[in-house]
This record gives sequence, structure tokens and C-alpha cells, in this order.
Amino acid sequence: MKILNKIKTILRNLNSVSGIIAVCIALLGYLIAYLLYPAQEYHIGYFGSELGVGPVGVYFSLGLIFSGYFFLKFISYLKKVINIGKVNIKRENWIFISAKISVIAYSLLGVFPGISNSPIIFMIHGILVFLCYSFGFFFIFFLSAFFSQSPKFLKFHAYVGYFIAFGILTFLFSWISVIQWIFTLTYFVWIVYIAGYMLHKKR
Repeated sequence: MKILNKIKTILRNLNSVSGIIAVCIALLGYLIAYLLYPAQEYHIGYFGSELGVGPVGVYFSLGLIFSGYFFLKFISYLKKVINIGKVNIKRENWIFISAKISVIAYSLLGVFPGISNSPIIFMIHGILVFLCYSFGFFFIFFLSAFFSQSPKFLKFHAYVGYFIAFGILTFLFSWISVIQWIFTLTYFVWIVYIAGYMLHKKR
């Protein structure tokens, strides 16, 4: 029981580190699923979801589910940092509602992989992908707008965020897998950079 309580305490106090943990778990799931996927069958022209239905898709799916948990913790902490000292926080609350919808949809992709021979699951998967990226766009774009005006963060955080938001929008209208890969990985780097900056500044 004491061990369980200690684990709960550690998880509660991860703060900005949770963003780095989330990215590490997600990338580990991607990497294992990719390395154990038959080399001749997978290439950059495939969507990330293909890894979820590969020979070891369970690792990819678990990566989505567990990294989603830590992404939610990071978002909650980021919201807390942003709202400190603010009187009117309605706009920021909407930003983070979008973020939570996006992350929950992202995690549920691990529960509903893109299995093409199961029409219902495949349809749910498609809806979740759309929710993940569309709400993710709103989150990143408006968070970047906040970064550009806030003394707590760097302008560079905003510029990279705008770049990612533009990439997500491009993907939603083009549905090109290479664009998905580029901006998903860029988003991961952005999260680590923000988390590392907050950690360095003790925020």
C-alpha cells in the first residue's frame, strides 16, 4: 500500500517532466512496432496507423494509450502555469479543452486500430484520427498565439507551434502520409522543448 501511495505521489508531482515521458513512451511504441514490422512491407508512404495493425501492433497501441496519460498530465500542468495570476481564463480553458479532446482521441486510437477488415472499428478509427488532428490544430494554434504574447515563454515556442499547426492543417486537407510523419515528429520535439524550458525555468 505504501509503495502504491509513493507511486501516486510521484505521478502527481511529475509536472513538466510528464511531457518528456509522454514523448519517450510514444516514440518507444513507434520504434518497437516499426523495427519488428517486416522491412519489405512498411515504408514512409504508409500512415502511422499501419504500425498499429502490424505483427506487433500491440506495442504501438500501448504506446498511444500510456503516452496519452502523460500527455494529459503535461497539458494539465501547462494549463496551471499559464493560468497563474490570471483573472479571465475563459480563452485558456477552451484551448485546453481542445487539447484534452485531441489527446483522448489519440489514446483511443490504441484501442481502435485501423483494421480494414472490420468496418465499424475502421470507421471509429477514422473519426478518432480526425478528432485528434482537428482539435490538435486548434490547441496548437491558439496555444502558440498565447506564447507569442506571454513573457513566460519564448517567441520561438510560438513560431514552431504555428509551423506545426500549418502542417496539421495541410495534412487534414491532403491526407499525405509523409506530412503526417514530419509534423507528428516535429510536434513531439516541440513538446520536449517546452517541457525542458519549463523545467529549466522551474515553472
